[in-house]
Amino acid sequence: MRSLLRSLLLGPAFAVCLLARAEGGTLDDAVHTYELGDFAGAFAAIQPFAEQGSAKAQALLGAMFFNGQGVPRDFGEALTWFQKAATQGDVASENQLGLMYCKGLGAPQDYAKAAQWYRIAADRDDPTAEVNLGLLYYEGQGVPQDYAQALAWYLRSAAHGNAAAEYNIGLMVAAGRGAPQDSAKAAHWWSLAAAQGSADAQNNLGAAYASGKGAPRDLVAAYKWFSLAALGYPEDDSADREQAFRNRAIVAARMTPAQLDAAKHLVSTWSATTSPTSAQVASAAPPTRSLASPPRPSPARALPARREITVQIGSYASEAAAQRRLRDAAPLPEGARAEVSATTGAAARFYRVLVTGFANPEAAAAFCAARGFAAAACWIY
Repeated sequence: MRSLLRSLLLGPAFAVCLLARAEGGTLDDAVHTYELGDFAGAFAAIQPFAEQGSAKAQALLGAMFFNGQGVPRDFGEALTWFQKAATQGDVASENQLGLMYCKGLGAPQDYAKAAQWYRIAADRDDPTAEVNLGLLYYEGQGVPQDYAQALAWYLRSAAHGNAAAEYNIGLMVAAGRGAPQDSAKAAHWWSLAAAQGSADAQNNLGAAYASGKGAPRDLVAAYKWFSLAALGYPEDDSADREQAFRNRAIVAARMTPAQLDAAKHLVSTWSATTSPTSAQVASAAPPTRSLASPPRPSPARALPARREITVQIGSYASEAAAQRRLRDAAPLPEGARAEVSATTGAAARFYRVLVTGFANPEAAAAFCAARGFAAAACWIY
């Protein structure tokens, strides 16, 4: 079972300024040229907007230097343009600066500066920055090692549907770091990440089903998830892919022909679910993999409002059990809202009890304590 925590390394998500105009067209025209793959033409068209002070153009120019698109790769130039965009509040550039200082790209490696930039973006609810900051707390790089802080940032990111955060939460719960050891909770978090296509989570979930540790022993489900993991690892991660294939072979040797047929059908019909951040997760690359994934422009988005705190009170195999727990949560504090949220996991459906509307984590913790809910059963996002 893999135990490596991974950070998302992601090129910025670029907003398009529809009204900006320079000689030769709008920034929208320049971005369209980029999308068509004419990087040299896009670079020439975007550069004037960047020099005129457009944060979005500066961020995209930084990405083109970072990825070597239309211009030779130059991390120093990329860092310069990301800094220009970040000082104007471009959240993706803030996260990208954290990445570059973390990896020593374009500047000497500086974990403290990486943490500083990740925190700026994370405080604006950027899920990629949240999971990256969590990793620094886990490793004790640039900040004191603090498993509780690492878990807290992963949970914030997971609340946005970030698969890497869900996978890392599973690892921490499985090891009892930052939270009591709980194999069932670990398998639950891996099931959420696996459903989004995380090969690492799929491999760990397969192991849970094969061993019966954290999930009911189910060879069909184990074969399915080992197969998907093997197919999901990139070509340059041959060691992990081969291990997943070996795991599948061990399980297959214990299965009947009917079980094998059922498992293969599940593999052939499976498709990843989507989440609010699934597009980012799909194009992300962990630190041991290529950094050349080209960023994709996206529509402009407003700065998010201050985030409410949510408490998850357990995860249940049946809706009836979740509804009973929901009744136990009454009465709710003024302004709070409660619901049962259904989530399709590995080979089953989970029901989570969510209470939203707390002003801060302390109020959420007091709510759990007042109702006698064990700390291990209350997840505060």
